[in-house]
Amino acid sequence: MIERYFEGQGALTRLRTPTIGSYVDSFALSLHEKGYAYWTVRGCLRSVSHLGCWLDKAKVQLARLDEDLALRFKGHLRRCRCFRQNRGIFNPVMPGVRLFMRPSRIRVMARRATSKTHDRAPA
Repeated sequence: MIERYFEGQGALTRLRTPTIGSYVDSFALSLHEKGYAYWTVRGCLRSVSHLGCWLDKAKVQLARLDEDLALRFKGHLRRCRCFRQNRGIFNPVMPGVRLFMRPSRIRVMARRATSKTHDRAPA
C-alpha cells in the first residue's frame, strides 16, 4: 500500500523500520479507506516514518508509545537532524503521529499485520 504514496527506495526503507514496518501498510490503508487525500496520507506516512526511526534509535518498542513518549518525540523535533533534506523542519509531524497512536487504529493494524504474517507462513 505504501508504494502508492512513495516510489523512492530510501523512503520505502525508512517506512519499513523494525519498530513500525509491519504497521505502515495497514495505517496507509486505514487512512485511504477513510477518504484522506493523497497528500495527507503521504504526510502522515512521513510523520510515522520519522517516529519509527526515532524509536529505533532510542531502542524503544512501539508498545511503549504513549502520550509521554510522544511528547519526548515532539521535543526531539526542535533539534532534529535525522533527515538531511529537512534540516529539523517538521512542523506537521505530530498530527500524523497522533493519528497513528489512536488505540483503535493500533488494534486494527496489529490484526492486519498478524493476518499477513499467518498468510505467508509455510504449509
